[in-house]
Formats: sequence, C-alpha cells, structure tokens
Amino acid sequence: MATNTHPRGGRGVFQIELRPNQFNPTTFDEVIERQGQFARFMKSRPCPVRTELSHHDLHCRVCHGRGEIYEFQQKYWIYNETSPHGSKNPLACEAGLIKPWWRPIIEVGNVVLFRSEDEGGVIEYEIVSFDEDEIRITNDCLPESFQVLLVDYAINLFEEKEQIFTGDGESFVFEMNLPMNINRVHGNNQKFHKSIAEIISVKYNDTNEDIPVKTFYDQSIYFDSKPENGREFTIKVNAAEPATIAIEPLSIKLANELKWDMETGDMLGWMAESWEIGKGDLLTCLGVRNRQEEIITRSDLPYDVLPYFDIFSISGNIIDEEGKKYINEIDFKLFDYNKVLWIPEKNSPSKGINYSIVLFERTTYRVKNEKAELNASENKRLPKRIHLKKLERFISAPIIPGLKNNDELVGDWVKDYGGVT
Repeated sequence: MATNTHPRGGRGVFQIELRPNQFNPTTFDEVIERQGQFARFMKSRPCPVRTELSHHDLHCRVCHGRGEIYEFQQKYWIYNETSPHGSKNPLACEAGLIKPWWRPIIEVGNVVLFRSEDEGGVIEYEIVSFDEDEIRITNDCLPESFQVLLVDYAINLFEEKEQIFTGDGESFVFEMNLPMNINRVHGNNQKFHKSIAEIISVKYNDTNEDIPVKTFYDQSIYFDSKPENGREFTIKVNAAEPATIAIEPLSIKLANELKWDMETGDMLGWMAESWEIGKGDLLTCLGVRNRQEEIITRSDLPYDVLPYFDIFSISGNIIDEEGKKYINEIDFKLFDYNKVLWIPEKNSPSKGINYSIVLFERTTYRVKNEKAELNASENKRLPKRIHLKKLERFISAPIIPGLKNNDELVGDWVKDYGGVT
C-alpha cells in the first residue's frame, strides 16, 4: 500500500505547524509523478513450457496460451530522498529517527550526510532498525537541524486485500474491488484502482477448502469450475499499485540518435529510474480512453469476446442487423475487461446475428526497445526513455504457435473461457 506523505502529495508525517521548512527542488521523478498518467505496468518474461517443436502451447496452464508470463513489480527503490529526521524538529520525533515520505518501507540502503572536509567529511550512518514507517540510525554524530540527510530505501508496492463472495452456481469469474489508498483525481474526475498481482488464497469459509483458480487479470479472478451455489468463499490477494509514465510522440531525430527502429505511431515514454521496465513489457494507460466501433457476431456463450486488450466502458446501446435495440446495463453489460455479458432472461441477439457496438478502450503499449535507455548527467539519476508501440486490436487470423504476440493478442486475451482448458 505505497503511501505518499510528501507535502506536495498529501498530509505529511509532521503536524502542519511543525513540518520542517526545507528547500528540496522538484526532482525529475517528481515531475513525472505529478504530470504523468497512471498505467498498469506488467513485466513480461517468456513461458518456459514448450511443445516438442519448441513452440508455446496455446492450452498452457502456466501462461494460458499467451507465450509470456506477466508479473507486477513489488519492490520500488527511492534514492537520495531528503527525508525528515528528528534533529530537524525534536518536537516531531526523537533524534536519530528518520520518517521517509513513502511507505511501507521494506528495505533500507544508505543514509548519508554530506559535509565539507573542514566539517569532518561524509558520514554514512549505520542502520540500527527500521519498520514500515521509520528508520532508526546510530546516535553517533547525529546531523544538525540545518543539515540534510540523503536516504535510499525501498517500499512495497503490494498490499494484501481480501473480499468475501457467495457462489451463485452460474458465475466462474468474480471481480474484486481494489481502490487506491489515495485517490489522485485528474481533470476529468477519474478515480483509479489497483490490480491483482498474485493470489494468496481462495477458500470456502465453512470448510477452509481451497478453490482452484484458473487465472486472473486486473480485478477479475477466473475459476476452473463455478463455485458452489450459496457457499461463501474468501479471495485473498496481493494488489499492485499502478506506475506513472509520461508519454509523448517519438521524433524521427531522437529515434535516429538512439538507433531505434521507428514506425508510424510509435511513442516515447518517460519513467522513473526505479521501474524495472524492459522489452516486451506492457503498459495500459488507465486514464486514456479511445472510442472504437465494432461489428460483433453473437456466439453461443453467455458473453461475446471483444477484440481489444482492455476496455473501459461500452457506450450507449447495441443495435443488431435486424434493427433490434438492446439496453446497456439491462440487456447486457461490460464483463471483465473485454467481454459483453448478456444478462439471463433478458433480450439478446440469436447466435450468428451481427450487432454494432461502440466502446472506449484503454490504450495499451508494448515496450519495443531492447532495454530502457538510462540517462546520466553529473552523477544524477535521470528518468528512463522508453520506445513504445501501441498494441493493436486483434485481427482474426490463424494463431501461429511460437509466434510471440508483439502486436497481436493471443491466448487468454482472445479465447473464450466457457469450457476451454
């Protein structure tokens, strides 16, 4: 549950009248944090399961046919922070105690005081102890109130969440509610949520019996079989914070300088140095909505899969080829992240009937360059420059096993769940 208590990002650890008056110029990372946009960041790695022909298996239980395994970043390092310390204001906390701006703390690197040679030189303090909120250093030669400590520490981007559900005998996908701790509201009043990073446990409440989970994405959990009707069960997960990225058009000049293979529509991303981003990773912009129109053919399942990676909403109603209108949230609703769910005992098109739908998709990019370019100047940590390619809608075509889905959606992103193993 990464929480920012920096004066520019929320209420500080000190009472307002006791907060230290320290001059700390805005860093590059803070500019991105304040001016960038939230993005679901998923790291990509190749699936180790291979067929006899060294292709990935479209029915693989590890990657679910994607050919890649996605995971979230848990540890995030913050470098050279001018963290508040007890000597700054003894009324706020005791000497030798440091209260960094971000939490929960899971690891501490260096705590350094820079002084001139005349003043005794640089001091690197010994870490006595730390917990989620504070760091305690040795009492030897503590800093004066006017001196600045530079602190390196890591925070945990995961937060444990749990929610109770009741099986209805029909549903095999359940959606959790994972709001962010601090809702930073953008100009269009959007609020954002966390994503499931890993499953801790899924158990029936009455017997403590495990329920097999097939896979998960964003806030949704997919089960191998439908949980029993009327039985309560608890889903416990680790939820991940979104990343922040600044995105702008990629210029031909910069692409040539960096020797990037540029195509029309490629973008340049800027992220803080601590994000472990690399080729093949996925970034879904949570606040960017693009209107799309599609003609979909009604399947024989309770839902239809839409050919997009991540959909924010369905706009208005659906009209089929016979001129019939279906009402949003009454006859159908957006289900999971890319499906139209037809509500039982309501109106729906017959199998094979085409219908027109308007939706808003969240833009998703894949990292194209081999590795993020790390800038350096005067020993300062600068943001990473990232070559981004928009992940295009899935175009119906034979899926070739072993072909990495660089700009097409395969596996779970397009296949139906009903009865599929």
